[in-house]
Amino acid sequence: MQLSAGNYESPLVLYEEDSFVLAFKPAGVAVQDARTEIPVLTRILRKDGPALRAVHRLDVGTAGICLLAKGEKWVSFFSEQVSSQSMSRIYLALVEGKMESSGGLWEDWLYHEVRSNRSFVYAEKRDGAKLASLRYRTEKADPDRSRVRVELITGRTHQIRAQFAFHGHPLLGDKKYGGKAQECLFSLFASELSFRHPVTNETVIFSVSKPDWF
Repeated sequence: MQLSAGNYESPLVLYEEDSFVLAFKPAGVAVQDARTEIPVLTRILRKDGPALRAVHRLDVGTAGICLLAKGEKWVSFFSEQVSSQSMSRIYLALVEGKMESSGGLWEDWLYHEVRSNRSFVYAEKRDGAKLASLRYRTEKADPDRSRVRVELITGRTHQIRAQFAFHGHPLLGDKKYGGKAQECLFSLFASELSFRHPVTNETVIFSVSKPDWF
């Protein structure tokens, strides 16, 4: 199902059923406060009614579709799909430089340092590092930037940002991971989610159109 995100700058309920809500999270809005873990996005979207819990997180600078569950029963139902990697999450990324490869699979080792809130990527396993896997397909490659479709297999902290920087293509404007300053609203866009429906048990796919400039 194709959904519309409006102006891409405001939190928005895209779709809702009895067990879940699909929301648009704009860049600059946190899913939850990193220090206190108090929900932010759900409090903006829902002043009353059933409590909403985010099933997965998006970085503050990332925009796109976000799955929110209604109550602990459905949090568990959807979280199991995340942990078993049966929930598919597709992103679009704007990265620096021309991608020479048309696509592929990256499997690296990622260590997240909590103190600095930064992830470090290694080609070989080392203490504390976790396997980080993603598939990518280059959609557009210009001399100075490329647009890449990314299928996230694992869901490590800052995974897409850190892995693309490690492979020589930091996201546009992502200074934390070596990107140069760029004037764009966001460079990482969560564009599609597919998961097992809680009632029909069938796989459902929801996507959000990218902005024209992306």
